[in-house]
Amino acid sequence: MKICIMQPYFFPYVGYFQMIKYVDLFIFYNDVNFIERGWINRNNILTDKGKTRITIPLRKASSNKIIKDVEVLNSEKQYWNVLKTIKLNYSKAPFYPHVFPLLEEVFNSKESDTIDKLARKGIEVTMDYLGIDTELVFSSEIDYCRTNSKVEKLIDIANKTDADTVIFPHGSKQLYSDIDFEKNNIKSLAITPQFTPYRQVSSDTRFVEGLSMIDLLMNLSTEHINEILDDIAFTRLDE
Repeated sequence: MKICIMQPYFFPYVGYFQMIKYVDLFIFYNDVNFIERGWINRNNILTDKGKTRITIPLRKASSNKIIKDVEVLNSEKQYWNVLKTIKLNYSKAPFYPHVFPLLEEVFNSKESDTIDKLARKGIEVTMDYLGIDTELVFSSEIDYCRTNSKVEKLIDIANKTDADTVIFPHGSKQLYSDIDFEKNNIKSLAITPQFTPYRQVSSDTRFVEGLSMIDLLMNLSTEHINEILDDIAFTRLDE
C-alpha cells in the first residue's frame, strides 16, 4: 500500500497530482495547523503579465487554527472575481469549454464551507475529469495519535492505513529521514520535480512552470495530462 499525506491545496501544481495518481491512498492532512501565506488557499495561473496569483478568501484564517476549521468566506462576489480572472485569461485555451464548467461546479458546491472541503472538491473534480481513481481521505477521519512528534504522526498514520510506502514532496527531504521510516518497516520516497514543457495560451514562446493544475487542464487534453502525470521520478529522502 502506497500512501501520500499532504495538506489540502487549492488546485495545486502538477507534482501534487502526480503523487495522487501514483499512490493507492491519498490523505489530506487537514487536522494540523493552517499555514498562512502558503498554498492551501491560493495558487498561480498565467496571464499576459506572467504568473498571477488567485486567492480564495477565508474567514479569520490563522496559524492558530486547524486547517479543517478554517472557513471559506462564501462570497459570491469574491468567487466571481476568481472565476472572472480565470475566464479572461483562458477563454481562448483549447480545453476551456470543458474545464471552466468544472471550476464553476467547484465554486458552486454548497458543501465546501471550509478550505479543506473546497480544496478536496477541486481535486475530486479534476480526478474525475482525468479518470484517476485513487482513494481519498481526510486525516481527521483516521484514528492516530495526534500528540506525537511530526514524524511519529506520519508513521502512525502509515501503520493505521497498512501502508508500506510513503510518498513525499521534494521539500520534505529537508524535514525527514529515511531512517525514521525504515525503523518501522516503511519505505520513504520523495518526488523529483519534473516540469514537462507544453504550449500555454497565455504565454509567448517561454514556458512558465509550476503553475496551478488549472493551466494544464485548460491547455492540454486528458491524454496528454495523464502522460505528464505518469512521467514521475523519485529519490530517497536522504539522497
